[in-house]
Amino acid sequence: MVTYNSDQCIVISGESGAGKTESAHLLVQQLTILGKANNRTLQEKILQVNNLVEAFGNACTIINDNSSRFGKYLEMNFTSAGVVIGAQISEYLLEKSRVIHQAVGEKNFHIFYYIYAGLAEKKKLAHYKLPENKPPRYLQNEHLRMVQDLLNNSFYKSQFELIEQCFKVIGFTMEVSFNDIQAKTLF
Repeated sequence: MVTYNSDQCIVISGESGAGKTESAHLLVQQLTILGKANNRTLQEKILQVNNLVEAFGNACTIINDNSSRFGKYLEMNFTSAGVVIGAQISEYLLEKSRVIHQAVGEKNFHIFYYIYAGLAEKKKLAHYKLPENKPPRYLQNEHLRMVQDLLNNSFYKSQFELIEQCFKVIGFTMEVSFNDIQAKTLF
């Protein structure tokens, strides 16, 4: 890219479980290190936003516990000297039907489990009008019959904490006031 001063494109493809997601993580990590982001915050944002998008777009399938249910296009921007100055990520072909129905043996998107377990840990389910005695219908399946299965899952709780941290790193807050939403819908 720097030597010939021309754009480069990398396509990662393969069968389910082949390691596309992990390969993309390693590639982005390497490019941000090689690109010597001018500040640590930019490098951290690029790496974190990838994790956030995957929490919203990956799910457990019969073949793969962390299957991407969408296509992802990541565009990284560099100076002519090869210094990374930004990135933009886009999703496409998101399997939206998964939100309301999952095939036998599969689960909904990871983010729903992370949020429910994390909010329960913080005693905030009622604040968001989520049921405390049984998981919402979109989380129920043959793997998860009892709310305790979800609430006792330390992995989900830890992922919720990572998601919260990611939102902070990229500049979002976890709380949105009604006034903010109302103002945005007016303009």
